[in-house]
Amino acid sequence: SQLADRCAQLQEDAAKNKRIQAIEDREDTLSDDLRYHRDLHEDSDSEGEDSDDEDDAIAEQKKLRRKFRNRPPKVLKGLFWSAHQRFFRSLCIASKVDKAIEIAKKAVDEDGHCCVIGLQSTGEARSR
Repeated sequence: SQLADRCAQLQEDAAKNKRIQAIEDREDTLSDDLRYHRDLHEDSDSEGEDSDDEDDAIAEQKKLRRKFRNRPPKVLKGLFWSAHQRFFRSLCIASKVDKAIEIAKKAVDEDGHCCVIGLQSTGEARSR
Protein backbone atom coordinates (compact mmCIF):
# COMPACT_ATOMS: atom_id res chain seq x y z
CA SER A 1 0.00 0.00 0.00
CA GLN A 2 2.77 2.45 0.89
CA LEU A 3 4.70 1.43 -2.19
CA ALA A 4 1.62 1.99 -4.34
CA ASP A 5 1.07 5.40 -2.74
CA ARG A 6 4.70 6.34 -3.34
CA CYS A 7 4.52 5.18 -6.98
CA ALA A 8 1.35 7.21 -7.50
CA GLN A 9 3.05 10.25 -5.96
CA LEU A 10 6.07 9.83 -8.24
CA GLN A 11 3.80 9.55 -11.30
CA GLU A 12 1.90 12.67 -10.24
CA ASP A 13 5.19 14.56 -9.76
CA ALA A 14 6.42 13.42 -13.19
CA ALA A 15 3.16 14.57 -14.79
CA LYS A 16 3.46 17.98 -13.12
CA ASN A 17 7.06 18.27 -14.25
CA LYS A 18 5.99 17.52 -17.84
CA ARG A 19 3.28 20.19 -17.62
CA ILE A 20 5.78 22.67 -16.22
CA GLN A 21 8.25 21.92 -19.01
CA ALA A 22 5.55 22.27 -21.67
CA ILE A 23 4.43 25.62 -20.26
CA GLU A 24 8.00 26.87 -20.03
CA ASP A 25 8.66 25.74 -23.62
CA ARG A 26 5.68 27.83 -24.78
CA GLU A 27 7.09 30.69 -22.67
CA ASP A 28 3.81 31.04 -20.80
CA THR A 29 3.61 31.95 -17.13
CA LEU A 30 3.23 29.20 -14.55
CA SER A 31 0.32 29.09 -12.12
CA ASP A 32 1.16 29.60 -8.45
CA ASP A 33 0.62 25.89 -7.77
CA LEU A 34 3.01 24.79 -10.51
CA ARG A 35 5.60 27.42 -9.60
CA TYR A 36 5.45 26.24 -5.98
CA HIS A 37 5.85 22.62 -7.12
CA ARG A 38 8.82 23.50 -9.31
CA ASP A 39 10.56 25.51 -6.58
CA LEU A 40 9.94 22.86 -3.93
CA HIS A 41 11.20 19.96 -6.02
CA GLU A 42 14.05 21.75 -7.74
CA ASP A 43 17.27 20.34 -6.29
CA SER A 44 15.28 18.53 -3.59
CA ASP A 45 17.57 15.52 -3.88
CA SER A 46 20.80 17.48 -3.55
CA GLU A 47 22.21 17.60 -0.07
CA GLY A 48 24.43 20.62 -0.75
CA GLU A 49 23.96 24.08 0.70
CA ASP A 50 20.97 26.06 -0.54
CA SER A 51 21.76 29.16 -2.57
CA ASP A 52 21.68 32.52 -0.80
CA ASP A 53 19.04 34.00 -3.08
CA GLU A 54 16.57 31.19 -2.39
CA ASP A 55 13.45 32.12 -0.49
CA ASP A 56 13.70 31.14 3.20
CA ALA A 57 10.30 29.44 3.24
CA ILE A 58 11.19 27.22 0.32
CA ALA A 59 14.55 26.40 1.89
CA GLU A 60 12.81 25.37 5.10
CA GLN A 61 10.34 23.21 3.18
CA LYS A 62 13.18 21.50 1.33
CA LYS A 63 14.93 20.85 4.63
CA LEU A 64 11.78 19.28 6.08
CA ARG A 65 11.25 17.30 2.89
CA ARG A 66 14.75 15.82 3.11
CA LYS A 67 14.27 15.05 6.79
CA PHE A 68 10.97 13.21 6.37
CA ARG A 69 11.48 11.79 2.85
CA ASN A 70 11.92 8.14 3.85
CA ARG A 71 9.25 8.07 6.54
CA PRO A 72 6.01 6.32 5.73
CA PRO A 73 2.92 8.55 5.52
CA LYS A 74 1.47 6.86 8.60
CA VAL A 75 4.41 8.09 10.70
CA LEU A 76 4.08 11.62 9.32
CA LYS A 77 0.39 11.70 10.17
CA GLY A 78 1.22 10.58 13.69
CA LEU A 79 3.83 13.33 14.03
CA PHE A 80 1.36 15.93 12.78
CA TRP A 81 -1.47 14.91 15.09
CA SER A 82 0.77 14.61 18.15
CA ALA A 83 2.08 18.16 17.53
CA HIS A 84 -1.52 19.30 16.97
CA GLN A 85 -2.59 17.77 20.28
CA ARG A 86 0.36 19.28 22.21
CA PHE A 87 -0.38 22.72 20.78
CA PHE A 88 -4.04 22.69 21.76
CA ARG A 89 -3.24 21.27 25.20
CA SER A 90 -0.88 24.20 25.76
CA LEU A 91 -3.51 26.59 24.42
CA CYS A 92 -6.09 25.25 26.88
CA ILE A 93 -3.66 25.59 29.78
CA ALA A 94 -2.74 29.13 28.73
CA SER A 95 -6.41 30.11 28.68
CA LYS A 96 -6.70 29.16 32.37
CA VAL A 97 -3.73 31.23 33.60
CA ASP A 98 -5.57 34.57 34.02
CA LYS A 99 -8.35 32.96 36.06
CA ALA A 100 -5.84 31.10 38.23
CA ILE A 101 -4.00 34.36 38.97
CA GLU A 102 -7.28 36.09 39.79
CA ILE A 103 -8.30 33.34 42.23
CA ALA A 104 -4.84 33.29 43.82
CA LYS A 105 -4.77 37.08 44.33
CA LYS A 106 -8.27 37.02 45.83
CA ALA A 107 -7.28 34.26 48.26
CA VAL A 108 -4.11 36.10 49.34
CA ASP A 109 -5.48 39.65 49.49
CA GLU A 110 -9.04 39.22 50.75
CA ASP A 111 -8.99 35.97 52.69
CA GLY A 112 -5.40 36.07 53.97
CA HIS A 113 -4.63 32.57 52.76
CA CYS A 114 -1.44 31.20 51.27
CA CYS A 115 -1.57 30.14 47.66
CA VAL A 116 0.32 27.31 45.99
CA ILE A 117 -0.12 26.62 42.31
CA GLY A 118 1.05 23.16 41.32
CA LEU A 119 2.25 22.47 37.81
CA GLN A 120 1.99 18.93 36.55
CA SER A 121 3.73 17.28 33.64
CA THR A 122 3.32 14.00 31.83
CA GLY A 123 7.08 13.61 31.61
CA GLU A 124 6.90 13.64 27.81
CA ALA A 125 9.82 16.03 27.44
CA ARG A 126 12.08 13.79 29.52
CA SER A 127 11.17 10.67 27.54
CA ARG A 128 12.63 12.00 24.26
